Amino acid sequence: MEHPSETFLAQLEENMIRLILRHGMTVIQSCVSCLGAVVNNVTRNYKLVRDCFEKYFVVIQKRRAEHEQDPGSLLPVQHHAILKRSLFTVGLFCRYFDFDSPEALGDDADNPTRIAVKEKLFEDLLYFIDRKSVV
Repeated sequence: MEHPSETFLAQLEENMIRLILRHGMTVIQSCVSCLGAVVNNVTRNYKLVRDCFEKYFVVIQKRRAEHEQDPGSLLPVQHHAILKRSLFTVGLFCRYFDFDSPEALGDDADNPTRIAVKEKLFEDLLYFIDRKSVV
């Protein structure tokens, strides 16, 4: 499509995010891929991507913090699905977006105290891999 309108692109991004938040693995995978193509090549709307990424990344960090406080406890059954969904979705976002690039970081790029997203996520993923009974 040659020269799509800003309105069309904004609606496309919005709909991709909505589908990511509501649907299953196959749809999520396709939507993140499509969103990556649109954002990385055309709109550069990394704030939208960061906001969606944060929704899932916060879940992972929260579940890890809860488990670290009480390592003997098991994750409640109602939290299994959201944790698995978060791990899957965050992994896809990392596949299609470079969250450590200055363009993707936006205003946080010059912050010397910020933690590298990839490193923090890798630590969290390893934490859950080592504790198979948690998930």
